[in-house]
Amino acid sequence: MRFGEYLPDLPDRDNNGLTVAKNCIPHTVSYRQILSPVVYSSALDARCRGVISSQDTAGNTYNYAGDATKLYALGGVTYSDVSVAGGYSTATDDMWEFAKWGDKIIAVNGLTDSPQIITMGGANFANLGGSPPSARHVGVVRDFVVLGNITGSANELHWSAFNDGTGWTAGTDQSDTQELQSGGWIQRIVGGEYGTIFCERSIYRMTYVGYPLIFQLDEVESNRGTPAPGSVAKFGNSSFYLGWDGFYRFNGTQSVPIGANKVDKTFYGDFDGNFYTRITSAVDPINNLVFWSYPGIGNTGGRSNRILVYNWTTDRWAGPIELEHHFIAQTMAIGYTLDELTTSLGYTDIDNVPFSLDSRFWQGGNILLSVFDEDHKLNNFTGPAMTATLETGEYEMNPGGRSFITGVRPLYVGDGAATLALGTRSGVNDPVSWSASVSPNSQTGLCPFRVNARYHRARMTITGGFDHAFGVEAEGKQVGKK
Repeated sequence: MRFGEYLPDLPDRDNNGLTVAKNCIPHTVSYRQILSPVVYSSALDARCRGVISSQDTAGNTYNYAGDATKLYALGGVTYSDVSVAGGYSTATDDMWEFAKWGDKIIAVNGLTDSPQIITMGGANFANLGGSPPSARHVGVVRDFVVLGNITGSANELHWSAFNDGTGWTAGTDQSDTQELQSGGWIQRIVGGEYGTIFCERSIYRMTYVGYPLIFQLDEVESNRGTPAPGSVAKFGNSSFYLGWDGFYRFNGTQSVPIGANKVDKTFYGDFDGNFYTRITSAVDPINNLVFWSYPGIGNTGGRSNRILVYNWTTDRWAGPIELEHHFIAQTMAIGYTLDELTTSLGYTDIDNVPFSLDSRFWQGGNILLSVFDEDHKLNNFTGPAMTATLETGEYEMNPGGRSFITGVRPLYVGDGAATLALGTRSGVNDPVSWSASVSPNSQTGLCPFRVNARYHRARMTITGGFDHAFGVEAEGKQVGKK
């Protein structure tokens, strides 16, 4: 029995997919390990509200983060305060957003502070010149800095002068404003050759056309948008996001559902709807994955405790990854030599570095998946494999009758240790009875069972590393029609 897609929204009975795919990531026809997070940095003063990693034109990598009152730059393993004098006053439900503008980083955090700017590697952020409005969202579209959800109007855009991030006088050098007529609050600006403007209930395409309009704004999706600004994640020409009824992929023209009849109902049944602004997302382009972090059932004060994973090349899901944290992000490794491990990072013993010496972390510019934990420290997913759990749907192996299962073989590749438990019942409305978890026999690879039932399901748990988990193989016999 091969493991199919993770399909928790479908009934357990005759579900050809998995009902549980915990602490793993989806692959082509299997599931793979996810490494556990390892603390890397010193702590921010409070909950992380935003992250950016970028490179300047010389190829140097810089990492910035923000909390409610400060902006920070990462140097070695230490986050240092690089805030403007006096710091910031980020509102409870607002976050920091960042955009790269040449060799500079522009940051916004809502309506209480001026947009900020820093030259990568510079000493401190400063107020962005030209008296731009305060804003919740920022992006770079072609040669313009674009602000959205600005002071005085939550559905208004204001863009800078042509190739001038400090020119904000509307009507001068192509700087202008535009109020969107439908869709509610602007929730996210995705930049590039054209802009994608996510509102609460609309999606607009922002196309440069020059004078006199400067930008043409077309509502390409009506009655569809996002309640969660942090859910929007871009890769290539696609933007992945959470809509009001589930997950979508926007291709520049239309939204395609990716979670319908798969994970949407399960997500919304678990998500704490008081905390849409706590949802964050990150793209892992190496493995073609999008990660969505959110506060689920049992969260503490809105702190995220679940992560869902989607593979856009195979259209398969996995999750949740169960992890207490505040923020998930794509970051970039700074890059170090062996000598710099001691001179820059302060490790006195190479054996005590937090990651193996051949880890991608030490290679400058490499993309990493990271989280800020409940102690406000940056973690990278470079530790031992997390314990994975995969549970099949329920099958009637002897249609109309019962089956006596004598053994089940876990099918996986890797050095980890797998155990299996069987869930059984005689009627579709009966409660499921689970056996104890059993380890495989060293000679046959079978987990021994003596289970007589009409309906069966299997739960595989893998502790330790594994490359692929792809199914289970049952042995037994039919025991008649009943």
